[in-house]
Amino acid sequence: MLPDLTFFSKTKGGRKAVLVALLTVSQAITACAREPQLPCFLEVAVYDPHGMRLPFRITGVHPPKGNDTRINLLTDNRSEGRISARGDRLFFPESAIHRSLRIALSDGKAVLVTDEITLWSCQQRWSVQHGILETGFDTAWTLIKGRVGGCSITGDWWLRALPMFGAVSLTYEGYVSPRNGSFRIAVGNMGGRHILIIGKDRAPVKTLAVDVVGGGDNDVGLVDLSGSCPK
Repeated sequence: MLPDLTFFSKTKGGRKAVLVALLTVSQAITACAREPQLPCFLEVAVYDPHGMRLPFRITGVHPPKGNDTRINLLTDNRSEGRISARGDRLFFPESAIHRSLRIALSDGKAVLVTDEITLWSCQQRWSVQHGILETGFDTAWTLIKGRVGGCSITGDWWLRALPMFGAVSLTYEGYVSPRNGSFRIAVGNMGGRHILIIGKDRAPVKTLAVDVVGGGDNDVGLVDLSGSCPK
């Protein structure tokens, strides 16, 4: 809010004071506009196996394995500099890019510690799955099955599945039968929310989300592709 300079502007000296005051205000506004941006951040999101986000917050930042695991860089950050956390976000200087860290999170009941996370960019996101869906049987693989319909199933159709959340880089590929559109795809035993992608040639046709129960037969039924059939 600008000050009221009406009284001073009525005199010669006052007019000069007004100009000085306006110049000062202008410089202050310019300085505010040039304030440095916020530091870089890493958002660490925790989800339950159904894909519902959980209220975890960052409580510790530790060096990679092989170092002193007792060090918490949030309280002893002499080597990292200006690392801080608020809620599920870790703030760090740009100079920390390419470093690897392990993040501890808590919801007041459980404590999770991530695998090593490499800071690759100034705005980054990492997800963690807390808990798994499972039958209790000791099996190495889990099946997702179903059938696609609504299109002519001829040509090069394919199927891929991958966990929706969590630091899991594995993807799995399945076969779509040209006879009746049925498919089966074996995925790992990490039960939880998955992304299922059905495609033909060089493009995806349909993507859907599936809650996969580890060790079970997960039948998604008929996947209707009507209206999105590739040419």
